[in-house]
Amino acid sequence: VIQDFDTQPPDVKLELLTATVKLFFARPPEVQAMLGQLLHKGISTCNHHDVRDRALAYHRLLEYSVDEAKRVICSPKDLIHAFQDEQ
Repeated sequence: VIQDFDTQPPDVKLELLTATVKLFFARPPEVQAMLGQLLHKGISTCNHHDVRDRALAYHRLLEYSVDEAKRVICSPKDLIHAFQDEQ
Protein backbone atom coordinates (compact mmCIF):
# COMPACT_ATOMS: atom_id res chain seq x y z
CA VAL A 1 0.00 0.00 0.00
CA ILE A 2 2.74 2.45 0.93
CA GLN A 3 4.74 1.67 -2.20
CA ASP A 4 1.70 2.40 -4.41
CA PHE A 5 0.68 5.58 -2.56
CA ASP A 6 2.17 7.88 -5.20
CA THR A 7 0.23 6.19 -8.02
CA GLN A 8 -3.18 6.38 -6.33
CA PRO A 9 -5.76 9.07 -7.21
CA PRO A 10 -6.13 11.91 -4.66
CA ASP A 11 -9.43 10.59 -3.25
CA VAL A 12 -7.84 7.25 -2.46
CA LYS A 13 -4.84 8.97 -0.85
CA LEU A 14 -7.14 11.05 1.38
CA GLU A 15 -9.09 7.98 2.50
CA LEU A 16 -5.91 6.00 3.04
CA LEU A 17 -4.48 8.73 5.27
CA THR A 18 -7.67 8.94 7.33
CA ALA A 19 -8.04 5.16 7.66
CA THR A 20 -4.40 4.76 8.70
CA VAL A 21 -4.67 7.48 11.36
CA LYS A 22 -7.82 5.87 12.76
CA LEU A 23 -6.11 2.48 12.76
CA PHE A 24 -3.18 4.08 14.59
CA PHE A 25 -5.51 5.05 17.44
CA ALA A 26 -6.61 1.42 17.78
CA ARG A 27 -3.21 -0.27 17.28
CA PRO A 28 -0.38 2.27 17.74
CA PRO A 29 2.65 -0.06 17.89
CA GLU A 30 1.78 -1.92 14.70
CA VAL A 31 0.76 1.13 12.67
CA GLN A 32 3.22 3.82 13.77
CA ALA A 33 5.90 3.10 11.16
CA MET A 34 3.39 2.83 8.31
CA LEU A 35 1.64 6.04 9.38
CA GLY A 36 4.98 7.85 9.53
CA GLN A 37 5.82 6.77 5.99
CA LEU A 38 2.39 7.76 4.66
CA LEU A 39 2.51 11.17 6.32
CA HIS A 40 6.02 11.73 4.96
CA LYS A 41 4.91 10.83 1.43
CA GLY A 42 1.78 12.94 1.76
CA ILE A 43 3.71 15.98 2.93
CA SER A 44 6.93 15.68 0.95
CA THR A 45 6.23 13.96 -2.34
CA CYS A 46 2.55 14.55 -3.09
CA ASN A 47 1.74 17.43 -5.41
CA HIS A 48 -2.01 17.47 -4.73
CA HIS A 49 -2.75 20.28 -2.27
CA ASP A 50 -5.67 18.56 -0.48
CA VAL A 51 -3.60 15.45 0.25
CA ARG A 52 -0.61 17.51 1.38
CA ASP A 53 -2.81 19.71 3.61
CA ARG A 54 -4.52 16.73 5.25
CA ALA A 55 -1.24 14.90 5.84
CA LEU A 56 0.24 18.05 7.36
CA ALA A 57 -2.83 18.62 9.54
CA TYR A 58 -2.72 15.03 10.82
CA HIS A 59 1.01 15.31 11.46
CA ARG A 60 0.61 18.53 13.43
CA LEU A 61 -2.33 17.19 15.41
CA LEU A 62 -0.46 14.03 16.33
CA GLU A 63 2.65 16.00 17.19
CA TYR A 64 0.62 18.24 19.50
CA SER A 65 -1.29 15.48 21.28
CA VAL A 66 -2.39 12.00 20.30
CA ASP A 67 -5.42 12.26 22.58
CA GLU A 68 -6.53 15.57 21.04
CA ALA A 69 -5.94 14.19 17.55
CA LYS A 70 -8.15 11.21 18.38
CA ARG A 71 -10.85 13.50 19.77
CA VAL A 72 -10.82 15.64 16.62
CA ILE A 73 -10.47 12.93 13.98
CA CYS A 74 -12.75 10.32 15.56
CA SER A 75 -15.45 12.66 16.84
CA PRO A 76 -18.98 11.39 16.27
CA LYS A 77 -20.84 12.96 13.40
CA ASP A 78 -24.25 14.44 14.08
CA LEU A 79 -27.02 13.35 11.75
CA ILE A 80 -28.59 16.21 9.83
CA HIS A 81 -32.37 15.89 9.89
CA ALA A 82 -33.33 19.09 8.06
CA PHE A 83 -31.49 21.79 6.18
CA GLN A 84 -31.95 25.44 7.05
CA ASP A 85 -33.88 26.32 3.87
CA GLU A 86 -36.31 23.43 4.53
CA GLN A 87 -37.41 24.84 7.89
